[in-house]
Amino acid sequence: MIELNDLISGTAVNVPAHIAHLFKLADQALTTEGDLEEMEPDDPDHLERIVRIWEKACQRTRRRIDALDAALQVHNDAEVLLVCGS
Repeated sequence: MIELNDLISGTAVNVPAHIAHLFKLADQALTTEGDLEEMEPDDPDHLERIVRIWEKACQRTRRRIDALDAALQVHNDAEVLLVCGS
């Protein structure tokens, strides 16, 4: 079984390439979202643009985390079936 905490800490083993890729995308999205949160506009007109970009980044992060969660669930369910022989 692959646990999200093991992916985060880098201790997960035998991680399929597609799950590693999804984790990388989710991590990048979270980093981008955080970077945008820390931005302080030098011009008030830029604030509206930053907020729009941040909202899009949040949506992208949510989609990527949902995709990663779904892939982990499918992978872990398949492992359980192999072990249980069903």
